[in-house]
Amino acid sequence: MFRVIYSETDQTVVRVPIDPATGEPILLSGTVTVTFLDKREGESTETIGSATVSQDSTSAVLTASAGYGQADPCLVPISPSLVSEGHLYLIQGGGNSELFRVRETTSTEVFAVDGLRHQYSSTDANYVRGIEVVATFPDLTADTEAVKSGGGPYLVTWSYVHDGSTVVLADTAYLDRYSLAPFIDEAYVLMADPTISERSRGRTRVSQAIAVAWQDYLAEVESADKDPSLIIPSNGAKVALRHGALAYLLEWNSGVDEDPKVASERRLFQSGMRDFLTGRPPKGTAEIDRDTDKAVTPKSGFEFIRRS
Repeated sequence: MFRVIYSETDQTVVRVPIDPATGEPILLSGTVTVTFLDKREGESTETIGSATVSQDSTSAVLTASAGYGQADPCLVPISPSLVSEGHLYLIQGGGNSELFRVRETTSTEVFAVDGLRHQYSSTDANYVRGIEVVATFPDLTADTEAVKSGGGPYLVTWSYVHDGSTVVLADTAYLDRYSLAPFIDEAYVLMADPTISERSRGRTRVSQAIAVAWQDYLAEVESADKDPSLIIPSNGAKVALRHGALAYLLEWNSGVDEDPKVASERRLFQSGMRDFLTGRPPKGTAEIDRDTDKAVTPKSGFEFIRRS
């Protein structure tokens, strides 16, 4: 499923071709076509556009052995200049093959998100190849109200020939009205728990947890019928989002079912969001008027909005 932003241009959608008989990713030698259909009217299949599809042509030879049995099975010994962080690639050789996603690159090294499952010797014909196909989503003129809380679905169909037969794969796409970035970063999360990064040991990233918690934050704000793009986040909102990110990190790296620490962080996220959305002070406190020394009704976080 893809998310595209209303009124923005040059947004791309990405697909990995697969063999429908086995479900395994495949490298294509022919062309790929893509069509975008409007499915908002139920059975309607109105075509809203098509696009040229580009295929990742990356091809690299391993400079050292990699994968299972190595000191770091996440290390992929190829030139960092040939790949991009966050993208998928296919490594193959010696009768084995698997997909991996690039977690990060340095000036000399490439690291996968997860350790490679198989062994790849540098003496064999082992390669890393680009496998993603990319197309540009057509510019849409949509009614603003229709995409206030997201619009769609749109259908993205990919077509290519494999083993003499035409293969058609379908993905869905939805419109979002705005594009926002999280207002906390990795350092802000690690201030609350400096050990969490070490405990994840490369299996998960703080940035991933922030991204998922950010979606939870947006969902909470939208459910209150507010526009997140108009809100200047308070310290309370930032702390709530941090609790949400910590909850995911603890959940992903905990070997305990129903870890009480995860539940605690999740409750803190939910209560923090509730206080932020309703303007309530933390439990057991009250805002005092300096002139009358009496408790006053606090303002909602939504009363502080950007004005331009």
